[in-house]
Amino acid sequence: MSSFPDIESLSWPSAPSGEESLLPLVAQSALTGQVLMVGYVNRVSLEATLRSGEVTFWSRSRQKLWRKGEESGHVLTLEALHVDCDADTLLALVTPQGPTCHRQTTTCFDTLEGASFQEVVPAGARLAKLFGTLQDISKIPPSTPEADLTNPSYTRRLLAAGLDRCLRKLGEETTECVIAAKTLQATPASKSARADLASEAADVLYHLFATLVVAGVPLTDVTEALASREGKRRPDATLASKI
Repeated sequence: MSSFPDIESLSWPSAPSGEESLLPLVAQSALTGQVLMVGYVNRVSLEATLRSGEVTFWSRSRQKLWRKGEESGHVLTLEALHVDCDADTLLALVTPQGPTCHRQTTTCFDTLEGASFQEVVPAGARLAKLFGTLQDISKIPPSTPEADLTNPSYTRRLLAAGLDRCLRKLGEETTECVIAAKTLQATPASKSARADLASEAADVLYHLFATLVVAGVPLTDVTEALASREGKRRPDATLASKI
């Protein structure tokens, strides 16, 4: 966080004597982009956040520092901190260690009841949610009721079967995806062929994620590998263009 501007350079609002000068801080998932919550920080809580790497707010109701998750364990691990153009609002990119909301939901924000607009979930958020769900299922001990070993789900059976089973299914689904793509190439106007390719691609992603979970490779490792390649020319680019 060494690149973060000096705390005193922020546009702290004036506050009545005896009250804290506060700035709003928006916590956003670094993986999915989903906004998780909004809180307020003063100078001391912001310093604590930068020092500890865990988001710490100033609780207006309790009038004291509040490290998010200090009781539940669902802390917000700080990945990056940004300030807006007016220097009066902060954006924290975080990795949540469990549900963020006290209701045990991922985010504190809900869709307005009766709203006429349709909620749009970013594609990246859906993929990250799928990966997180697979991780959560893989961590359920066999002895707990949630495991439901008398009638386990497909996901539970797949993850429990191990890496070889995941790889076999990944190979099968990849082949089916190739066939669906070739079918669409032959019938580009076919809506059913397009839907089949989308469905098969979803199966590939699901089984790829299952493979990564069983192998213990986090999704962030994959995204970091992709990021490292941005703007770089692949060694086989010339050969690929001739195929």
